[in-house]
Amino acid sequence: MTSKHEKIKAMQEKRNREYYTTQTGAVYRRHLDEFGVKPVTLAWYDPRGSEYRKAIQRALKEGKPLNEYEALSAQDKKEFDAGKLMLD
Repeated sequence: MTSKHEKIKAMQEKRNREYYTTQTGAVYRRHLDEFGVKPVTLAWYDPRGSEYRKAIQRALKEGKPLNEYEALSAQDKKEFDAGKLMLD
């Protein structure tokens, strides 16, 4: 008998396999492989969209993991953490 946990894990693995076959998923996977971390974004991106893919591709080209939070100034981090920073 399969537990709920095993079913959920199998569904997540299937979703990941399918996502990695998309253009953006392939770039996301390359980021994971190259840097060992997920891309960190602050703005909402469509996970299959071209803007997200372009942001990851820029990070790969620059040789640095995508981490929009770390790119903030100390003051902006403080405001973001307090929920006061508005992002475009």
